[in-house]
Amino acid sequence: MIRILTILFLTLSLYASDIKIGYSIESMSTVNKKDLKISMVIWIKEIISKTEYSAEYIDYDNSLSMAKDFNAGKLDLVIDFGINFIKNYKIDNLVDGFRGGMKNGLKENICIVLKKDSSLKDFAKIKKPIVALHAIEEIFKIYALVELLPNGKRHTFLETKKRTGSLLKLFFNKADAAIVVEKTFNFAKELNPQIGKKLKIVAVSNAKAGAFGYFHKNFDVNKREAVINIALDLDKSVRGRQLISLFQIDKVERSKVTDLDNIKILYKEYTNLQRGKNK
Repeated sequence: MIRILTILFLTLSLYASDIKIGYSIESMSTVNKKDLKISMVIWIKEIISKTEYSAEYIDYDNSLSMAKDFNAGKLDLVIDFGINFIKNYKIDNLVDGFRGGMKNGLKENICIVLKKDSSLKDFAKIKKPIVALHAIEEIFKIYALVELLPNGKRHTFLETKKRTGSLLKLFFNKADAAIVVEKTFNFAKELNPQIGKKLKIVAVSNAKAGAFGYFHKNFDVNKREAVINIALDLDKSVRGRQLISLFQIDKVERSKVTDLDNIKILYKEYTNLQRGKNK
């Protein structure tokens, strides 16, 4: 998944006065809580001496609690999975923020990966297919149930600790399909050309996976734009590039609230399917 920019956001927060930042621990697939706090202290000590500003940051064990505080106006900036914004937040409270990106254009769009010699028609013939996907990203399961496993088709989800693990399960014949994002598939091909020879993307969603950072609409617009601009310029300095490289991205890009629209559409399709099953 997108490498969560938590340390980056915490670093940037030091440039804004009295900004309260919430981040969801459950959305951190590559940074555990202990490592996060150690890294945070290092970067805060590095930057705090250069600014008069301060920030308060709060980690949450679940998205619902964070969304409740954000909806109540207790937080100025939140970092969470896109699907959680649709499920738990009042969208009207959100305004533009930022997220990680790649200069080569690699995307976080969700996709279905099959063997090179297979097709969606072939997959549909499997009585109880095994679908490999990243364990903590709920949107992968939602996409699979909507696009790959219609009408309540019997299946098994093979959960992996990392996105690339899903591709490896398919590569080594432990699964019949994998749900990842385009960026993961392209990275994997670069690291292991055999993956590109053996696997292929057969469908791509308009919905994006990963985490997003959004500000509260009531947060001072000048402070907000100042923080966003600092974030967008991080890749222009050596120290900034060192920081964002920790998360295997090479730039920060503006995240618009409309970026959630396709996730909202996907989630609506999913809930409609679930209601149909329960009738």
